[in-house]
Amino acid sequence: MYLLDAFTVAVVLGSGFMASPYIRISYASSLEDLTRACDRIIAACAALS
Repeated sequence: MYLLDAFTVAVVLGSGFMASPYIRISYASSLEDLTRACDRIIAACAALS
């Protein structure tokens, strides 16, 4: 919920796809939207440290 609440990025837990502890993202979007989402994920990770 951290990514969604703080950075408006929706992801799915990887455990539902036998990929724990990773997250799963959808690539069914424009390159611009994916770039923006990746930038937000990077910012979210940086904010944790």
